Amino acid sequence: MISSKKIIIRLKNIIGNEFIYIGSDILIKAIAFISMPFFLNVMSTEEFGEFNVYLTYSSIFVVFFGFNVSKAIVKYYIDNENSKRYLATSIWIMIIGSLVFSSLIYIFNLSFGFFKYGNKVLAIILVETVFNGLEGIGLEVIRSEKNALLYGLACILKSIISTVLGLILVYNMHEDLAFWRLISVCISSMIIGALLVIRLMFKEGTRGNIRTARYMLSFSIPLIPYTLSTTILAHVNKLFLSGVSLSEVGIYSFASNLAMIIYIIAIALNRSLQPNLFEALRDGKNYRRYFKKNIIIFYFFYLSFIFGMDILVWIFGNTAYFGATKVIPILLLGYGYFFEYSLYVNFMYYYKKNYAVSVFSIISAVIIIIFNSLLIPRFGFYGAAISTAISYFSLFILGSIRVSKKMNIFVFKWTEQLIFQIMLIAPVLLKLFIEFNK
Repeated sequence: MISSKKIIIRLKNIIGNEFIYIGSDILIKAIAFISMPFFLNVMSTEEFGEFNVYLTYSSIFVVFFGFNVSKAIVKYYIDNENSKRYLATSIWIMIIGSLVFSSLIYIFNLSFGFFKYGNKVLAIILVETVFNGLEGIGLEVIRSEKNALLYGLACILKSIISTVLGLILVYNMHEDLAFWRLISVCISSMIIGALLVIRLMFKEGTRGNIRTARYMLSFSIPLIPYTLSTTILAHVNKLFLSGVSLSEVGIYSFASNLAMIIYIIAIALNRSLQPNLFEALRDGKNYRRYFKKNIIIFYFFYLSFIFGMDILVWIFGNTAYFGATKVIPILLLGYGYFFEYSLYVNFMYYYKKNYAVSVFSIISAVIIIIFNSLLIPRFGFYGAAISTAISYFSLFILGSIRVSKKMNIFVFKWTEQLIFQIMLIAPVLLKLFIEFNK
């Protein structure tokens, strides 16, 4: 029987790890926001937009380079707690997959020229993607070991290296600033990725294992559509916008970075809600009071951000980015629907309807691609923001229908739902009216 002292120690460890994860994430975001004005001071909207396009390609490529194998690390680590592990297998999968896909991408570009920024830039993106994938594997191994402190230090160190080196390069180079900012990201990924690979192989050895590879890939490959769809939701707008104007990509990326604060708040609130909700469902208790509390907190930040965003744009941007004030409210509406969707998706997770979550993510990714292709050529970054809002609204609709109609769980009364829709939409319309009539 576990003593009360041991229970207290374990609880402290769990709480400590949670605070480390949250604290490191907040610190990384703080570094990004504090450094943003310094980058924007020398990078034009076109250069900032071009850099974000580079990162978008890397985010998409990395899903395929290692066959999404990092997603299998935690499950494999736990399932093989009492047997010999072959974690280096994931490294070899990433290396082999990267060689194959990077070669195909490079040859395809030489043949058809799909990447318009030059072979030099594409080569750096491919190198960054490889080491970013290796870094992801190393971080997942650390997370499996429940070493939150090392996980946080590795992430913060990468952020510091990328930011400091990036500032040095963009302030000393006189052209191709997007390229040099990409170089700083690539070098930081190479340093942290290499260190984490060395650590993994030093602890676990260098040998791979076919059985382990089959196990990992059987878990990770089916998740590729889900991972890709979430990546598309977050980044595909920039690819469509790059065909219209890199300057608009820069403004939209700036707006998206600021609006992402509400997205992060929505995720944090859901993390706090899940344990209480799952316990209430398990014990047959009332869970609605937790929903009301989260809604009140979210709406406070939602309203504060909508009507206080001009200050943030003024602090972190410059006059070239003031157009973001007309884009951010639309993005916030989308993230508001993401918050409401997160309330419903918890029921699907609890009752093990994970396949539905993946299907809904794929559908919303298809929706954002369709609307991007229709709206961006005509409305530019406004079209990108509207497409984002529509895609998250579709997630909310799909989730609410699934939970209420298929699972017979009525999370809100229709009057409550109506009030919540008004709470989401009305302030956004008011803010847009103010912005377009200045």
